[in-house]
Amino acid sequence: MTFKQLLTQTAVTFVAAGLGAIFAYFLTRRTERFKQLQGLRAAAYVDFLRGFAKVAIAQSDTARDERSFLEEREGIVLMADAKARIAIYGSKKAVSALSAFIAQGSQTRTPQGMLALTRMCEVMRDAGWDEKASFDDIHKLLFGR
Repeated sequence: MTFKQLLTQTAVTFVAAGLGAIFAYFLTRRTERFKQLQGLRAAAYVDFLRGFAKVAIAQSDTARDERSFLEEREGIVLMADAKARIAIYGSKKAVSALSAFIAQGSQTRTPQGMLALTRMCEVMRDAGWDEKASFDDIHKLLFGR
């Protein structure tokens, strides 16, 4: 092998290694951003449902005392914060489903409200998970029907 061939082979190796490192950097960066966005979405979705459950439990308390009012207020604050984060980080479908639920009055006293909450949970669950859950299964989990 001549010196020129050795120099050419070495240069090609360094260029290939450099391009590989640059490609790996950008791919890793993109993957990390995607993971972070998925984490922010999941946290916002869970916090909204936690807040909603807190409010529902506090409002169903027959002996409404100061503690139940504080629980309700805490749930309302948690929901408001989560709605803001969903507006920023949520998928288009999740924002639309949350909007539809809010249009039903953000309550589950009517069949339409129950369906809207179930649809919202279905959309939120399908964002990023490999396995899809059926609408009926989600509805049974939420409402036992």
